[in-house]
Amino acid sequence: MTYRGAPNWETWAVHAWISAQEDAYFHWRERAYQTFLACETRNVDQQSADAQRKLAAELRYYFTDPSGIVGGRSAYAQDVSEQDLQIVVWEHVADNILSGINYDGIEYVCDGGRKNPKKSKDGSGRKRKLLFFF
Repeated sequence: MTYRGAPNWETWAVHAWISAQEDAYFHWRERAYQTFLACETRNVDQQSADAQRKLAAELRYYFTDPSGIVGGRSAYAQDVSEQDLQIVVWEHVADNILSGINYDGIEYVCDGGRKNPKKSKDGSGRKRKLLFFF
């Protein structure tokens, strides 16, 4: 069962929390950008998949770190139980963070499972490449 476009409520809640916390939002947008750049390969589809996988792993660690040293779980645990965090689809959260960021002319746009990308133009008037994770 889906919840507001997410695979489940727990996944939606994590993304909603990140989006609502200004510091967390900008932190994860920057991490998404840096992760994408670090995954540079000749194949942009592989680069997309690598960036999504690495960002998802980083999010999972941040939110489930039992020591609370990283800070994510300790700040977020008030709203979501540890059991709930085990069923979060971290790849979906990573995809939503990656979507819409312009990476030096390549724009990630989450298509919500559809295979009909919207055409867009950057400031130079050139069409952007659209990458999809689904």
